[in-house]
Amino acid sequence: MNATTPTGRAMWQMIGVLTGLECSLISERTRAGVKATESRGVKFVFYGLGNSSVS
Repeated sequence: MNATTPTGRAMWQMIGVLTGLECSLISERTRAGVKATESRGVKFVFYGLGNSSVS
């Protein structure tokens, strides 16, 4: 794709939109899965990157 033409720029913009959509869908499915799992009684523990207690 030639990004210097109007058609090429439009194609890259559409790719960017689809990438953003996929990212949103992944987040939505992940949140729904965590909520469903927690409703069954499973506890989630999220460790941050700076947590020194995790080996």
